[in-house]
Amino acid sequence: MQKLFVITLSILLASCSLFFDNPEDKFNQGDYSGGIKILAQNYNAKSERLKKKNKEWKQKDVDYLKNTVTKVSQMAQKNIDQAHAQNYDEKIRNYKLLLTMQQKLSGRGYSNFIEDFLKQYPEENLKQSIASQYYDKADNIVVGNSQDYLRKAKEYREGIKYFNYKDIAKRAEESQNLYYTTAAEEFYRAAQNDVKNQNYKQAVINFQKAQQVYKPLGNYKDSVKQAAFYEKKWRTLEAQANYQMGKTVSQKAKLFKDHRLAASYFNSAVEVYRQYGPYLDAAQLASSHYRQGRIKIYIDAESVYSENIRRELREWYIDFVSSPEQANLVINLTTKKDYQQKRDNVQSMTRHDNIKVGTEKVDDGQGNMVDRPVMKNIAFTEYCQKTVNRSTIKATVRMKGLYYLNKDYYGKSLSSETRCWFDRKAPAKYKPYTKNSLLSQAKLEGQAREDLWSNIKDEIKYVSSELSKM
Repeated sequence: MQKLFVITLSILLASCSLFFDNPEDKFNQGDYSGGIKILAQNYNAKSERLKKKNKEWKQKDVDYLKNTVTKVSQMAQKNIDQAHAQNYDEKIRNYKLLLTMQQKLSGRGYSNFIEDFLKQYPEENLKQSIASQYYDKADNIVVGNSQDYLRKAKEYREGIKYFNYKDIAKRAEESQNLYYTTAAEEFYRAAQNDVKNQNYKQAVINFQKAQQVYKPLGNYKDSVKQAAFYEKKWRTLEAQANYQMGKTVSQKAKLFKDHRLAASYFNSAVEVYRQYGPYLDAAQLASSHYRQGRIKIYIDAESVYSENIRRELREWYIDFVSSPEQANLVINLTTKKDYQQKRDNVQSMTRHDNIKVGTEKVDDGQGNMVDRPVMKNIAFTEYCQKTVNRSTIKATVRMKGLYYLNKDYYGKSLSSETRCWFDRKAPAKYKPYTKNSLLSQAKLEGQAREDLWSNIKDEIKYVSSELSKM
């Protein structure tokens, strides 16, 4: 039926040129409400133009409107009549389509063309029909849990938007309240089951949910009291467990990492119990083991290398101290710089080039005398001298204490420049030139330093990973 209707509309629309947007596109997609809205926009615009020009509607436009409204309304009514008794969504959808037509097409300059439709489907009647379908839909929801009551309340409230049908408002409120009560009871029972399973933390969550969902009606049973009781219970048990783990680890602690682990357990006990005050001496023990778990490092190196080393070793459990006597690990980095500039011997090379020295008259083969350039091969000498400067840095890294290392690293950088010139025999076009350019000593040292650090960096990273295990 709908396919036949779309074909009919397509023929009508193809013969009508008044529209600036075609409702056919929406109809073909099955969006009849969207198509009706476009249809109304088109006819409203057309009506305004005709009014300004004081002209009457063309018969083809009148026929088009009548046929379209008739076809759509007949389709909607047929869908309603043929829908299964409990297919509320189908009936609601089609009643809403009729309502859209009524609201968009009534009260217009062209509404008299579709009086039959407007009289047959008054707006209030359509709204009441929609509300009645929501009412019946909500009534027929089988209740098994709180979510079913919530669905019922939602459907009743949707119906109220259209018409205050029967006792729909009362039923919406009752269903909503039943949702609050049933959902609260579900969460409360779940919490009680969590208590039986000694899952006190989850029990608190469910007691709180019971209270939260029931809040519009007040307090649900003793859920607030129960939540508070088991909140303290699980936090006490959690703090106790962490405290005991800290004690166990601290009694056997030999390494820095053991003290750090003990500190983390004691600190967890402090944090989980914080809202009730201090937990035994957990805070003091956490602080003590935190200090014992920190590694003190002294670095003796130029500032640029010292900062790089600090950056690679920067962990929460590492302290950088100001003297080797305070340190668990001493890192010493010394450097030796070398800068050289070497100028090679001048190299010479004989070159040749043909140059024009004059012209002569010659026969071009067609009886004409033309000028021909006279060329001469010139031999000349090109001289080149290469200069290379090189910066090298040697670094010796020594570590003692927690980690032992004695190793040399190197960084280097170089640049070169080649200057070339010609003897007096060279043609004038040959000028002195320079290939590449020399970098300054400071620039080369900077590059050598970067190269050196790239070679040291991986070693420092490795040391950092080893310290985490100590």
